[in-house]
Amino acid sequence: MISQEQLINWTNDCIKDESLFVVSVKIKDDDISVFIDGDNGVSIDNCSEISSCLNKILEENISDNYNLTVSSYGLGSPLKLIRQYKNHINDEVAVVLKNKEKISGVISKVNDENFELIETKKIKKEIQTITHCINYNDVKTTKQIIKF
Repeated sequence: MISQEQLINWTNDCIKDESLFVVSVKIKDDDISVFIDGDNGVSIDNCSEISSCLNKILEENISDNYNLTVSSYGLGSPLKLIRQYKNHINDEVAVVLKNKEKISGVISKVNDENFELIETKKIKKEIQTITHCINYNDVKTTKQIIKF
């Protein structure tokens, strides 16, 4: 069977649109799942093109039978990559830290080590704004808050 690293490399070879990127891959028994995201979203056509390319590579390089799924990284799924955080600047998110603290706010800045989250709280009938600088290593999950 193939490694996750090899699958990521092959997927990157199949991605022709520079705004698309691999978020994660999963290999379990004969099921292979590839999750992609994009700076401007991901279309069904994007997934189909990557799937066709990846199927050709897999057929040439592995002899095992497999089931391949290529899909967009779902709305409401946790952010995993710094690039995703950058795409969510000015979006409201819910962050759960490894120490179990929960913070909700708007991502205002992102760099390679941490991101800035602006939290607005009502304390004693007064609205206060708190700026948090959060290191990625301290984050358990970050999810976009979706409002309709």
